[in-house]
Amino acid sequence: MDNFFVCPVIISEEKGEIKPYLTYIPAIDIYIQANSVAESMELARNTLGEYSLKNELPASSYELPQASGEDDLVTLIDVDVRAYKAKYDTRPVKKTVNIPKYLNDLGMERKLNFSDLLKRALIDELRL
Repeated sequence: MDNFFVCPVIISEEKGEIKPYLTYIPAIDIYIQANSVAESMELARNTLGEYSLKNELPASSYELPQASGEDDLVTLIDVDVRAYKAKYDTRPVKKTVNIPKYLNDLGMERKLNFSDLLKRALIDELRL
């Protein structure tokens, strides 16, 4: 899969609604509501990124569909799937590490959570 996924979205203004912008993402057949066009585009990217964590995205599409309403905005949206997954994919990954026995014994005595300790150390080391 490419790092970037591109697909069209259709943004319609629904006057009188609390969130007046209705955005349709045909690639994954999902509607979202927003307060502005900018927010619609941001939410569309987040929705696609979130979708990519649990589902396979279809192939990118650069073809713009026909708007159903005369005031509809039809545009392309992109999401950096690799970056999104790196930032938000929090599934645990099993790692085997080797430490000296005395550190293991001291950690066990103090009832340390080795996984949490390693995670915090990595976050600190990587400055996240």
